[in-house]
Amino acid sequence: MPFKVVQTLEGKKYKLFTIPSGWESNNILRYPNKCISKYLKDENSTPTLDWDVIKCKVKRTDVLSYENGEKLVSEMLKHSDTEDDVDNYTQRRRSHNKSLNLNPIAQDMMGNVVLTNRNTDIASSSADLPIELNYNLVYTEDIQANSTNTSQVFSNDTTPLVQDSVSFDISKMFENQKQILDNQATILSQIYQNRQQQLDNNSAIIAQIQSLKNVQNSFIQKVSALSVQMEDAVFQITSSYNQDVQTLNSSKGHVENIPIYEKPVDSAQELDELENQLSDPNNRDCLKNRYSILCSGGKAIDCAYMLVDVMFTRKFICECSWSGGQQR
Repeated sequence: MPFKVVQTLEGKKYKLFTIPSGWESNNILRYPNKCISKYLKDENSTPTLDWDVIKCKVKRTDVLSYENGEKLVSEMLKHSDTEDDVDNYTQRRRSHNKSLNLNPIAQDMMGNVVLTNRNTDIASSSADLPIELNYNLVYTEDIQANSTNTSQVFSNDTTPLVQDSVSFDISKMFENQKQILDNQATILSQIYQNRQQQLDNNSAIIAQIQSLKNVQNSFIQKVSALSVQMEDAVFQITSSYNQDVQTLNSSKGHVENIPIYEKPVDSAQELDELENQLSDPNNRDCLKNRYSILCSGGKAIDCAYMLVDVMFTRKFICECSWSGGQQR
């Protein structure tokens, strides 16, 4: 970014400065309050809000370096064009100021409004009295022979303090407004995130409630099934209790209720005695009724083995022949 040579008016004298191009915009110069030498030679430096605001006139542009700008300033000071500009500027200002100028009245009104309402609504004050009313624009022709360009010169002798204050306050107001909007956007974003998290938590709670409801329904169905089974079991037990039951006392005379005890045959002599008892029909029927209890159910061969085990000892069975041969 190159440098510029600008001209400012202090009192009734013009002064020339070499500045970075970014310091000047629309014939408005922003000048630092401190560390001037540090910023002045840095072509990439940019003004901040706390810099002074000064009206100026651009004399030269596209200066490659600060040193070249200082050489141009020295050459311009050697010529009388600057003094001619002052005289010409004064004469033209007097000729054009013959008409009624209401700018001083507007400036006084603006100053009173700003000083009394600095902490209230500066935007409304600046809207009622526009900044453009603080100065008049007077166009003068450069009297140099080699120059035909028309330059813009301000009619005020010095920079109005009210204008600087209003410009600074408006910039500060816009900066505060932007910060407020950023804070509001952050708060709204946080509120949206909290609301979204709350909705997610509610969805999780609803899902858990639905799961518990399904478990409850399954539990109720199982309890209902068990209840039906219990009712069926109670009905069967009650039905079996209602059947007629005959006690033992009422059937003592039956053959199956008579105590059975027969000593197993252990020798050939006892076998002969058993044969003698079987020769009597009464004894044979009595033994038949007694042993019929053991053979009341099952296969015939199983019943036969059972009778052999009851009627004969193992020792005697081993001494007998079961193949049809003679007895020992």
